[in-house]
Amino acid sequence: MLLAVVQLRRELAPAAESASQQPPALELATAALELAETVDDPALLAAAHGELGAEHAAAGNLDAALEHTRRAVLIAQEVGLGEHQYRFEWQLGRVLRQAKRPDDALLAYESAVATLDRTTLAAATSRRGFRRDVLPLYEEYADLMLAATRGRTGSDATASLRTLQRNLEQLHIAEVRNYFENQCSVPIVFDRPPDIDRAVVIYPMLFADRLELLVSSGDDLTQITTPVSDAELTSIARLLRDAIERGDSGSAYLPHAQRLYAWLIEPLHDLLDRVDPSTLVFVPDGPLRTIPLAVLHDGDHFLIEDYVVATTPGLSLIGTVNVEPVSRVLVNGIVAPTRGFAGLPFVAEELRSVARTFPSRVYVDDEFVTATLEREIVAGGYSVVHMATHAQFESDYRRSFLLAHDDVITMDQLEDVMGSQRFTDRPVDLLVLSACQTAAGDERAALGLAGVAVKAGARSALASLWSVNDESTARLIEEFYRQLAAESGKAAALRGAQLLLLNDERYAHPVYWAPFLMIGDWR
Repeated sequence: MLLAVVQLRRELAPAAESASQQPPALELATAALELAETVDDPALLAAAHGELGAEHAAAGNLDAALEHTRRAVLIAQEVGLGEHQYRFEWQLGRVLRQAKRPDDALLAYESAVATLDRTTLAAATSRRGFRRDVLPLYEEYADLMLAATRGRTGSDATASLRTLQRNLEQLHIAEVRNYFENQCSVPIVFDRPPDIDRAVVIYPMLFADRLELLVSSGDDLTQITTPVSDAELTSIARLLRDAIERGDSGSAYLPHAQRLYAWLIEPLHDLLDRVDPSTLVFVPDGPLRTIPLAVLHDGDHFLIEDYVVATTPGLSLIGTVNVEPVSRVLVNGIVAPTRGFAGLPFVAEELRSVARTFPSRVYVDDEFVTATLEREIVAGGYSVVHMATHAQFESDYRRSFLLAHDDVITMDQLEDVMGSQRFTDRPVDLLVLSACQTAAGDERAALGLAGVAVKAGARSALASLWSVNDESTARLIEEFYRQLAAESGKAAALRGAQLLLLNDERYAHPVYWAPFLMIGDWR
């Protein structure tokens, strides 16, 4: 639509030998509007008003910018141009912000987000389009809301922060749907799950000049600002991931882990001391998705030594069904080399340990084929599906896969295979992927890992940021299931298993225990 106006403006421009001879942008936009008014095309007319409003804003003519942008919004509303209406409402918010009218700007941004949520654009747009046409809207809206609530207390401030939390949840839903190109069944409203009052939920928000933390504890919401730039935090997160994953001897990772702790956890000390939470739940953003937050360090202890740690793409993606004890486990694994992939010799003991702890059906190597997996899941009765096999998560979800003996399982195939249990009274509670790999620093791939449980229809996933083909993984998995059998929560069971390795001098380096994340419903 807007491209049509730009093309119209170009056609109005006379042929010239140099750009300096072209009519000014404002003049072209005015001429484009005059021509659009002669054509019976409301969509084109709305685009022309929007383009002229944008040019007036760029020239500092804010009254004219507001007039034409509002006209574009009105026309888009009248003829149902939702996917363009939100852009005009967003533009209106930007102009009002430029005019130093933050309260009115907030209303315009609120309308833009609401309109966007009613469309499929956020999910269907390309990765590049999402970063250009969707993400900045939410970021600017959050920035305005944070500015409006900074330093305020009382019920009005809490209500504003609750609105911000709801919009962050909507953004994270949009990101997951966008990663899977809208081929993913996720809720579209924020519904806070029950029984999380002893968990503190942390939403980090990265801005160019600062880090903002929105912290939810019970019915309280707290806003905390940390003066570290997006660029600096991103750099340290990458250095931390690289230092741990390389597995270098010594503690080269510690300075990075301590800096991140100082930015993300230290500002919460008073709140955490007061609340004494059972679990810290992170809803990570950007580069924080690519690192194991359990490894943050206060100078004496890792974060996992003090708290149960979990991550989730959003509380909205957890659901409200009560957690049931583990019943049966469907166990699948690859031990021998297959289809050009190296063997995973320590998987054999991993699978035996699971089968010793819970009633299980075990399929290894040539028994682990897609048809058998589908048959067993359709038959139902499994609360945990365990896959000890090569798994790769890429920026493009269509290139992400799990390896079975007979074929690779794409994310869409995983959804088809496991989706039959999604809407039953006993959906799969936990998907375990013990040999996953995501590229260091690849935020998009990490988003795919974070969303795999949602895609598969499971309530949670235990997955690794990088694969550890070592006896340590078998020990960690064995201890995890042992703690589950003792009726620990899933994230608490993972913590116990990680501490087991941390306290073993052979496996104390975080390369062995840190990559494993509990994603989704941690209870």
